[in-house]
Amino acid sequence: MKLTQEYKTQSIYIFIGLIILLFPFFSTYIFLLAFFCGALVLSRPKPDSQVFGILARESDIKQGRLNGLTRLFLTMGTLFLISSIFGPEKFPVFIIAGALAITTFGDGIADLINIHNRQKNSVKVYSPISSIVFLISGGIFAFLAGEWVLWILAGGEQTIHYEFVFFLAVLGSVTGALLESMA
Repeated sequence: MKLTQEYKTQSIYIFIGLIILLFPFFSTYIFLLAFFCGALVLSRPKPDSQVFGILARESDIKQGRLNGLTRLFLTMGTLFLISSIFGPEKFPVFIIAGALAITTFGDGIADLINIHNRQKNSVKVYSPISSIVFLISGGIFAFLAGEWVLWILAGGEQTIHYEFVFFLAVLGSVTGALLESMA
């Protein structure tokens, strides 16, 4: 039963990444406000609440707070704040979309692999497979997210080369996989 809940929780984290699809259609100020308000709301649930039970990862249960989601929303809000201050020309939204894709899709899929391995071994096992999955899925989804935002914002024109977006996606996913393997 607990294992099924872990799969559901990871699926919710991955589903949160679909917020990326809305990035081209709203102002950075709206996302700035939405992510900071989301962080405020997610910092409130008590460990005995139903919302906490649905959204809490294993580390959140140990700490008694939804730290993972709260930090994700604070980080995204901060990135939108930086983009709002410096302007989308200097800190483009496609970079934020790639960061969210790596964090939600890459980490979520790697955690599903870890849960599956733990189910088979009944012991917490760290393997390079989850880091490789994080690297590949994070890179692919970051590239797709970046290209989606760029394509919609540019009206179907290719304003930034694919190679540059791919380079940033791979760089971000390598960094994320490295940090994930150390955690």
